[in-house]
Amino acid sequence: MRRAAKVLATAVSAIAVCGALAAAALAAPPAWHYCGKTVPKNTGNYSDKACSLGSEPGQGKYEIFEGVGKGKGFKGKVTGDINNAVQVTIPHKAELHVECGKSSISGHPVAPRGVAGVRITFSKCELLGGSCGTISTEALSGELGWLDQGTGLAGVSLSNEAEPDSGLVAQFSCVFSNGQTAKFRSNGAFIGELAANGPIGKEHTLFFRLAEYLGEDGPTNPPAFEEGFVGTLQTEVNSPESKFEWTPEGGYRSGLEASFPTKGEALSIF
Repeated sequence: MRRAAKVLATAVSAIAVCGALAAAALAAPPAWHYCGKTVPKNTGNYSDKACSLGSEPGQGKYEIFEGVGKGKGFKGKVTGDINNAVQVTIPHKAELHVECGKSSISGHPVAPRGVAGVRITFSKCELLGGSCGTISTEALSGELGWLDQGTGLAGVSLSNEAEPDSGLVAQFSCVFSNGQTAKFRSNGAFIGELAANGPIGKEHTLFFRLAEYLGEDGPTNPPAFEEGFVGTLQTEVNSPESKFEWTPEGGYRSGLEASFPTKGEALSIF
């Protein structure tokens, strides 16, 4: 009887430990991973430098490690994608879509789960028939987080690198046919989507999607990870209608809509 009780207690303890480990794994934020040679040699689980072919356990040349490898920067560009837009929603009045004919992105990954030096540029931009020229962000940085860990959907937050979370993201002007000018400045943070748990590779696609979040006063990009709240993009307007003052204080709900195929360091997110 005592032996049975001891075995039962041991089993219960094992189940509790496994449960704790599973909960810890579930709570862990995503991180960059790369495929590298093992040290000592031939102690890994993969036979190729992409870590796509398994080997005899513990005898392969390569293994998946947390980190960014050589940290090579990423970049991407899109031409003629009608989904590339900056949207500013003025509650009960209008949804302003600044649509752009070309766009590009660049930056570099930072271990264990960051990005830095990110710049997004939209060009050939128009709003209500007016020309907005080129819109370039400030240098942005952020971190990876889970949007839906269960389905392997991660994301990356972006905000002003020098003033995280609340600093200036971008400012631009649009000139209309009647000669009037409207100025815009966006602050805060926003999130783009990245697929996780996939093969290690140099090519990835970063999506910025607009949807209804946090109430009914306009769409924005996802405002939070499963790990916690990140922030929203807010835009102030300076125009003849606002008597050339920046309004409203704090800005209107805004967001980016774009998709960027990127190429850079061979990485995955786990």
